[in-house]
Amino acid sequence: MYPLLFLWYRKVVPVRKTLFIMRLLSLFLFVFLFKVNAGGYAQSIRLKVSNVSLIEVFQRIKQQTDFRFIYVRDELQQAKPVSIDVKDASLKEVLDLCFAEQMFTYVIEGTYVIVKRKPVNQSVTTSTIVTHDVTGYVVDEEGEPAAGITVQVKGSTVAVSTNAEGYFQLKAVEPNAVLVFSGVNVEEKSVALKGATELTVRLQRKVNKLDEVQVIAYGSTTKRLNTGSVSKIGSNEIEQQPVLNPVAAIQGRAPGVFVTTQNGLPGGNISVLIRGKGSINSGTEPLFVVDGVPFNSTPLNNSFGSLTTTITGSISPLNSINPSDIESIEILKDADATAIYGSRAANGVVLITTKKAKAGKPKVDVGIYGGVQTLNDFPEMLDLQAYLLLRREGFFNDNLVPTVTNAPDLLVWDTTKHTDWSRYMLGGTAGLISSQISISGGGPLVQFLLSGNYRKEGSILPGKQQYQRGGLHVSLHQQSANHKFNMDFTFSLSADQNRTLSSSIFSILTLPPNFPLYDAAGNTNWTGISDVHPEAVLKRKASNETMNYVGNLQIRYQLFPGLRLKFSAGYTMTDMDQLMLFPKASLNPSSASESYAYYGDLRTKGIVLEPQVEYSFSRKQQRVDVLGGGSWQQNDNRRNLFTGRNYSNEGLLESIGAAGTVTGSNQLSTYKYASAFTRVTYAYRERYILNMQGRLDGSSRFGPGKRTGMFGAVGAAWIFSKERFLQDVAWMSFGKLRGSFGITGNDQIPEYQYLSTYRNSSVLYQGVAGLTPSRIANAAFGWESNQKTELALETGFLNNRLLLTAAYYHQLSGNQLIDYPLPYMSGPFGSYLANLPAKVLNYGWEFEFSGTVLQKEAMQVQVHGNISLPKNKLLSYPGLAASSFANTYVEGEDISIRKGLKYLGADVQTGLPRFEDVNGDGVISLPEDYVIIGKVSPICYGGFGCDVRYRQFEVSVFFQYSSQSAQGTSTIPGTRSNKFSTAIDRWTKAGEERWIPKATTVPSGNYSLLSLSDAAFYNASYVRFKTMHVSYRLPEKLLQRMKLGTGRIYAEGQNVFTWRKRGNLYDPETANTGIPPLRTLAAGFQFTF
Repeated sequence: MYPLLFLWYRKVVPVRKTLFIMRLLSLFLFVFLFKVNAGGYAQSIRLKVSNVSLIEVFQRIKQQTDFRFIYVRDELQQAKPVSIDVKDASLKEVLDLCFAEQMFTYVIEGTYVIVKRKPVNQSVTTSTIVTHDVTGYVVDEEGEPAAGITVQVKGSTVAVSTNAEGYFQLKAVEPNAVLVFSGVNVEEKSVALKGATELTVRLQRKVNKLDEVQVIAYGSTTKRLNTGSVSKIGSNEIEQQPVLNPVAAIQGRAPGVFVTTQNGLPGGNISVLIRGKGSINSGTEPLFVVDGVPFNSTPLNNSFGSLTTTITGSISPLNSINPSDIESIEILKDADATAIYGSRAANGVVLITTKKAKAGKPKVDVGIYGGVQTLNDFPEMLDLQAYLLLRREGFFNDNLVPTVTNAPDLLVWDTTKHTDWSRYMLGGTAGLISSQISISGGGPLVQFLLSGNYRKEGSILPGKQQYQRGGLHVSLHQQSANHKFNMDFTFSLSADQNRTLSSSIFSILTLPPNFPLYDAAGNTNWTGISDVHPEAVLKRKASNETMNYVGNLQIRYQLFPGLRLKFSAGYTMTDMDQLMLFPKASLNPSSASESYAYYGDLRTKGIVLEPQVEYSFSRKQQRVDVLGGGSWQQNDNRRNLFTGRNYSNEGLLESIGAAGTVTGSNQLSTYKYASAFTRVTYAYRERYILNMQGRLDGSSRFGPGKRTGMFGAVGAAWIFSKERFLQDVAWMSFGKLRGSFGITGNDQIPEYQYLSTYRNSSVLYQGVAGLTPSRIANAAFGWESNQKTELALETGFLNNRLLLTAAYYHQLSGNQLIDYPLPYMSGPFGSYLANLPAKVLNYGWEFEFSGTVLQKEAMQVQVHGNISLPKNKLLSYPGLAASSFANTYVEGEDISIRKGLKYLGADVQTGLPRFEDVNGDGVISLPEDYVIIGKVSPICYGGFGCDVRYRQFEVSVFFQYSSQSAQGTSTIPGTRSNKFSTAIDRWTKAGEERWIPKATTVPSGNYSLLSLSDAAFYNASYVRFKTMHVSYRLPEKLLQRMKLGTGRIYAEGQNVFTWRKRGNLYDPETANTGIPPLRTLAAGFQFTF
């Protein structure tokens, strides 16, 4: 029913109206929440009793409302009987009547009514010392009840514990006594009474990463007991970063996870590579799972037949997930953690768990922040005078005379007016605002969470570009009174609209600094421009509108203790509509004569059904957990792309019906996946742990007889710190040795590759188009295999104040699926997908640490960091020398290597580029003289940070780094385009040793080889001040006065500053392929009530 409703909604209500509706819904939700909060006690009660006990009255009220009562049964035996007759009365009215002449009173806290004796002063001695009964509540940082907290009168043995609601009561306490609050997972806190008899005490969570819950495949565990390699990013770390895409919050924070921003504009893609690239040709992206539902992370305009690409580049579907809705992100890396997902987990798994409903009084959370975005770093280009000097020098070296034709920048254009085109196109300041509102709560059987969010970003580009996104998130939990039946439902809806430009602007950044936008007659100046003009390109409008739905229903039933049945059903759907306009005024008249437009739409939808059975039993000091289940998944994809031309009026470009000529293409595909899986975990004394799992997969991407694959893994852990021989070693508090081995598969290839396919031919026969072959059949290829091994040591020192982890991994990928190019003489097929016996090895070390430097009641200081040292190697490739990949790969080398000419710098006497003659034949020839000039995979990467908390203040900083190289732009000084500032250090006279050759206006000969050499390969290492977060939590007294649960104000920054070596790169992360990551500075507030 729900999918059909959403399909109808998607057709009827376009995205732009959806965003408007979401803003109205957010406002309505805000008003509604205040209404709910104000009317919490207004539940109507009908009650008629005569001479009954207070306890009986409480039972009658519980049957009609959601309120529960907390009292001491023995004390209430002394209460007077109650007679009452009311209709449609409020809770407060009923309770006031019940307690009118009693020795008891009551307090309403959320959905709880606490009954206590009326305070009576007691004289302890004949002196003036008076004691009181003290009652109160203990809550955690989020305002939730904290159960099991010890409340002790300092200097005495008097102590009690809080109940499930966080309530406590101490009798006969002196007015000036000090209460000490302590617990297992909270920081100890002392509170001076100063005569107070009622308290609400908020405790800070004690950081103990070993006992944090980690979400794993089809379950959860803790870091202490986990046998696999899992990195976790919590909601606190995510919320400290003002990011649009939640994947950006991972960067630098998880060892073995290399995150790269491909385009910094809103909606741009972010790639994730877990422990290196293991496949030569197949996909390398990890499997993303959102609340148990596989989520398509492939860029929308690049996947499944592809739509067109705007200045934003690839569009990530993960932009539709609101970071504020996320509870945690877990990254599963080794075989033990991933094998149960089978072939989909060959490249690792990213589990995104959204926030769920929790029991407690209704709580409203409101958060808003706003800020600005700017480019983090601008390229250093030549100024006007340096550019003009370079041009004149080029003409002099070439023995040529500048003319108005070949040198308008010297003779026609203004030689005093300078424009920095990078700042002209990318130097704007974009506004940003993000808001979130949610309500959550419920009783012990039913809990709910409802949230809405809206985000709007401007653009650093000229013009009126903007991005906006709105979304809703729902989580419901219900369980039966006997706790045997449980149901969880989560649903997220998001809609975004990205208005931007249709074309890349990189060619504009190297225009001559005195390039005039218009000629003397006032017309657009196209001199020296092939396609993109700084002003005309702003008329090339583009719009991407996306809607995304993710829903999951989980049902669990306990047949008897230890045996549980579980069923999970998930549904996802993504719709994207694309419009790109190219009016005539935006096109170079010398190469285009008419306007045109692109119209595209894409839909992907998927359903997954997973029945499971779990059995657990314990005996003495042994525990066994068994999981068995199956998975059935189907993804349906549809893509349409049309081109319109010959419009009678350019004002109608947005209408495909107004086009005189329409051409188009469409594509449909279905992917089916079925599997059975099992996992058995055995633990003895929580010291020796063994985990075994297996999975049988079937994929429709392979031909008959090759569709199934068996995968599995075994993992083990030994917590040696529990052994007797270490019991007296005080400085070591934790030690665990773990290892795993397993095999996963990979089926990340397009559909129907095993079939022969045909496409329409341009040749007509009797007016009918024919067919031409497009793919040759091969039903013999099968799964890629990925053999993973890991050994790790996890240790804790000084009562776990210092945690260290060292891991070594070894991943061997074989049976490579390679799209092998075919010669044209074999037919118009282009390529042929087949398994080749190539093997790719990824191995390396990962180190992680976290430590508490200072732990005081008023101040805490923590540090954390990680470093990854990856290695990649093409271990073997039989027949490589005779293949079409002979000039791409080398056995024994990284598969990300780049081959080219070895540049030797400028000739000392002539200033011309020189290259190494590798084969010694006296001629620079391609590819005979090619050598390995570098690799683009990182040498090492990671991050480090520090968190400081002082009373109400919190400060967090985080730095991310990578040691790597990248291919950029070679420097040919003297041509009519601006150069990076490195061109200053060029050859100018005989006898000089320079890396940059002499200036020329007509590059030829060896100049044309510069881009094919290591002259265009640069050190792209960098350290980035990634995140800064400063917050102030409002004092408890102020919160009580404002009737708030929690409150804080904060300021934060993202991509604040970058340290890097200057070169011919716009940015070390995106190189010269996309807009660099933007610097974001924001401030906001968050409060709950």
